[in-house]
Amino acid sequence: MPKDTPLVSGDLRSEKMESQARKALQQRAYEVAFEAAAEDVNAAPQLAKTVARLEGEIEGMKAEAAKPVNVTVKAPAKPKSGTGQVQIRGLRMAAVRFAIGAIQHQTKRDPRAIAADLLGKGDQYQQAIRSATTPATTTAAGWAAELVRSDVREFYRDMEQASVFAQLVARAGLTIFDGANSVTWPMRADAQRGSMRPAWIQENATIPVVETRLASTTMNRFKLGAITTASNELLRTSNPDLLPLLEGFIRQDMSEALDADLLDPANPIQPTIRPASITNAAPNKASAGNNLASIVTDFKWLLGQASALRMIDPVVILHSDRVVGLQMVQGTGGTEQFPLRDEVAGGSLFGLPLIHSPYAPAGQAVITDAHAFKCVADPVEVDTSSAVTLAMASADGVIPAMSTQPEPPHPADEVGNDGSIHISDAASTLPPTEVRSMFQTNSTALRLIAPLSWTQMKPATSYLTGVTW
Repeated sequence: MPKDTPLVSGDLRSEKMESQARKALQQRAYEVAFEAAAEDVNAAPQLAKTVARLEGEIEGMKAEAAKPVNVTVKAPAKPKSGTGQVQIRGLRMAAVRFAIGAIQHQTKRDPRAIAADLLGKGDQYQQAIRSATTPATTTAAGWAAELVRSDVREFYRDMEQASVFAQLVARAGLTIFDGANSVTWPMRADAQRGSMRPAWIQENATIPVVETRLASTTMNRFKLGAITTASNELLRTSNPDLLPLLEGFIRQDMSEALDADLLDPANPIQPTIRPASITNAAPNKASAGNNLASIVTDFKWLLGQASALRMIDPVVILHSDRVVGLQMVQGTGGTEQFPLRDEVAGGSLFGLPLIHSPYAPAGQAVITDAHAFKCVADPVEVDTSSAVTLAMASADGVIPAMSTQPEPPHPADEVGNDGSIHISDAASTLPPTEVRSMFQTNSTALRLIAPLSWTQMKPATSYLTGVTW
């Protein structure tokens, strides 16, 4: 072998170098891992403190969440009124119509300005404007046709605190004429009661055929009407208070008229004028007295009448003074001092509902079946004029008076001609009837007409007389 021949080949040398490089890399990896571990060991105390702090905060949050929470809820603020219209109906609408019409005749102002003064600025009064300037009819699309039912019911509902008639209507319900001259109610006569009574039958037996005969009650359209006058000077000076003043007048006077006409036994039906009172030709009896025993006797009789007349929804109608008197009746013989007070204050006595008003007859106690009472009406019509001439006669009985007889001849102290008053009739009465021109006296006439009728489907009323509780 030659002297300078190498002992290790080139391949072996490469493997050795690769092995050394691998060892160096591994050594460096150990060094890096050691350095990282050392850094983690150095940071461990700080990490432990951070973990402890976070755990404390979490526990505090849990404790706070476990505590009860008091929440105050506030109602959302009412939205500001925009262009929506306030629905003015019922008795107030009648008063608004009167007020706008009267002030317009007196001042010649724009009805919108008058309504704004009475009801406030904005679009809220557009309904009142339309009512005061356009006659409302039950067939006028877009106006009265849509308001008939709600407006009529609202009118009488507004009178409930002052009128037993309105309270009875609220209990019995109200039907609308809707422009018709009459309304017919089907009914079954008392003699036919039980005629359709079913029978017990056995299996496969023949089922009996039953029949009955129906009758009907027709309610004709009547109307209440009144005209009053006011000087334009009075209207001008009372502008700020005119609306509540008119509303109070309508409520009071309509309540007084309706309660008296509904309950006066001397009012029979007059076919072309008015319906009969519910007490006309009804059974009646004198009150037993005003002590506790007499009151028990009186109500025992009223309950007996409810049973005898087969009333379904009996109510007792009283003057408001009688209700106060019942509450003040004292017991005797060691009994409770005011034994009827609590029940009467609750609106009933011996199980009978009580309705009352200061316009009901003071000496009567009437029991009637609200289920048998039917009332039909149409919207109240109001109008004003400053260019009419009036015969100043009324139906109040003060002479010269408006005739209550539909046909002539009439008494010399009454004005009338086949149910109508003519200006030419005024001079012939004794004394002569005053004739007044609204235009010449600088006055305004206000007219109200209430289409209305009522009836009982069957005899369903009795009453006590001479009541002094």
